[in-house]
Amino acid sequence: MSKTLTLALPEITESSQTASSPTPPIISEQDEIVNSLRHDNIAIVIASFFGFGLLLSLTPCIFPMIPILSGIIVGHNKKLSVMRGFMLSLSYVLASALTYAVFGVIAALFGSNLQAFFNKLGLLLPLVP
Repeated sequence: MSKTLTLALPEITESSQTASSPTPPIISEQDEIVNSLRHDNIAIVIASFFGFGLLLSLTPCIFPMIPILSGIIVGHNKKLSVMRGFMLSLSYVLASALTYAVFGVIAALFGSNLQAFFNKLGLLLPLVP
């Protein structure tokens, strides 16, 4: 099957080539993130990673931890106030968010694809039963 199309393009002149400004180089999203991590304020970077870690602590993969956390809170003390239960829950969530933030910053500052780094025979061989 073949089809012929006609396309009318405007003619290129020398004046139109010099008048146009040079286009900036295309930067991938990964490179933009790396540049942001290198040049932005470190406090803002850590705060954003902490916020993302806090959001990660609310993902469905954390749901199995809810009964465990409830058992810890309820079994911790027979005279448990609402504030004490809230503080125990908050300490769990903040510790999870801090862990995600620290490892997120370390992974981002590592500067390369961690999946490719950890996909080496020397690292995977001890995991084989």
